[in-house]
Amino acid sequence: MAAGCNLPPPRTWVRFEPAGPSEWRSAGGLLVGRLHEADVQIDLTNKQTKVQVTVENRSARPLEFRVGPDDATPHGAVGQVLLRQLDAGVIGGPETMEYNAKQPQTVAAGWRATFFIDRPLGRDVVLDQRFVLGIEARDPAGVMQRRALPLRAVSGGTIPADGF
Repeated sequence: MAAGCNLPPPRTWVRFEPAGPSEWRSAGGLLVGRLHEADVQIDLTNKQTKVQVTVENRSARPLEFRVGPDDATPHGAVGQVLLRQLDAGVIGGPETMEYNAKQPQTVAAGWRATFFIDRPLGRDVVLDQRFVLGIEARDPAGVMQRRALPLRAVSGGTIPADGF
């Protein structure tokens, strides 16, 4: 009984959900779309990160992506980005790198970029926090395509004291 009293209480898990209409399609729990021939997936259900954006560039050219809030300019890192070749699985690329909001990130042809956005506004997420996630893609000719997704922070339940 004494050991039970010393355990920390469960923590609330805050996650984001769409807060309005967008051009993203829902598919298998993900929001999906396409920018300049690259497949883009947004995962809002991952308990390890708040917003996970995965870009798979199957085109024959490099594309520059910018991910982050449209209505704020956070200072410092909002998360991390991981680059991998599409056919290499989880190996074959550099370590994760800090990612600042709307920082240009080139995704080479045949590569994947996974953006783990934990602090989209540069601070801890709180309930009912709202922002518009913008994802922009620029091709080598300078043509830009963009999509926006309004998001709102909601309670995702509780995390047990020993984690997930």
